Amino acid sequence: PKHARSARELVARADDAMMIAKARGKDRALVYDATRRDDEVGVQRERRRRSLAHLRMLQSLTGKLNRLNDVHEIGEAIVSELRTLIDYHSCRVYIATGNLLAPIARYGELAYAEESFEALVVEVGEGIAGTAAAEARSLLIPDTERCTFAVQVPGSDDVAESAVAVPLIYEQEVTGVVVVSKLGLDQFDHDDVRLLEVLAGHASVAIENARLYQEMSQEAAGLELAFVSTVEALANALEATDALTSSHARAVKDLALSIGHELDLNPARMKLLELAALLHDIGKIGIPSQILTKASALTVDERRLVEQHPQIGERILQPIERLAAVRPIVRHCHERWDGAGYPDRLAGNDIPLEARIIFVADSYHAMTNDRPYAAAVTPEVARAHLRAESGTQFDPTIVAAFLGLAREGVGEDDLAALATRY
Repeated sequence: PKHARSARELVARADDAMMIAKARGKDRALVYDATRRDDEVGVQRERRRRSLAHLRMLQSLTGKLNRLNDVHEIGEAIVSELRTLIDYHSCRVYIATGNLLAPIARYGELAYAEESFEALVVEVGEGIAGTAAAEARSLLIPDTERCTFAVQVPGSDDVAESAVAVPLIYEQEVTGVVVVSKLGLDQFDHDDVRLLEVLAGHASVAIENARLYQEMSQEAAGLELAFVSTVEALANALEATDALTSSHARAVKDLALSIGHELDLNPARMKLLELAALLHDIGKIGIPSQILTKASALTVDERRLVEQHPQIGERILQPIERLAAVRPIVRHCHERWDGAGYPDRLAGNDIPLEARIIFVADSYHAMTNDRPYAAAVTPEVARAHLRAESGTQFDPTIVAAFLGLAREGVGEDDLAALATRY
């Protein structure tokens, strides 16, 4: 009892001793000496040491806040870490939303700690937190019961309590408030206010950065939605031109993704593969439908025109920046492993991997479905053709992966279902 008035004060003084010891250097212990308070020189010296310790701990807290991208997590970090700097009973962190202050984090040992977050929402200008926000200044309240603008939370008991409220200010605009309170009168001093003001300066920047990050994330989500809509529009355009070609593209996508899983491609490459497979025939929009649906053999000029569709597809996708990585795949998905394909006669590993996968899936689906110029063959015949052309028309690794699907439990019926799903 002679060392403190309460258990919390005893712990707080032990914390003081620990922070002073930290400020003096490592590997030391310090006994808190209350008698030094009677020595003005000693008091000033210990206050400076304590301030230094607080600043070091604030620096650590600031680093933590700057690593967080969620305002609620920032609020929780402030509430939690502030207990190592100030001995308080309750703490609330508000952010400004229009004319309201909404709590994003709180800790309390008083009765109103049980109140819901909604019950603690206040208007700017209302109560201690609202007044600090409205006047954009820190408030040191030695006795909340005698504070003319304090508002008692409904259902809470009358208690002797002290409080400090410090606004969060970013570019001269109040963005929130931090309020701490403690049982008893005159429990805080100007050192506590200055400490909270330093914290509030860092917290306001961290919260604003988190808000900007969330806005950018929402904007990115909107862009992603717009991007997906663009791809769907292209697929719909293809379907409107040639329903057979569109259903072919969707089935090739499923087959290609099955091969991609077999090859253990990473998620980024799987996404590229999916988009490129959907759009690999988009260039056929520029080919006359009478040529695409011709039942007899194509003339030399007609074949030359059909073989331009990969380049046409690349040009169609040119304006869409986010499809930049898809364009070369679309351009080269008809290249052969031996270099006899089109349009650039690339060979071997010079052909993009995703294009080589799509070429195998495309060929299998084409063979196992009726085409204007040829009847469908059985899956067994189609697989035999892939084996025979492995190393000439097709990449042997891709063919092996495709054929390996059956060995891992994907049978002929399953492959046929994939190939004819649409």
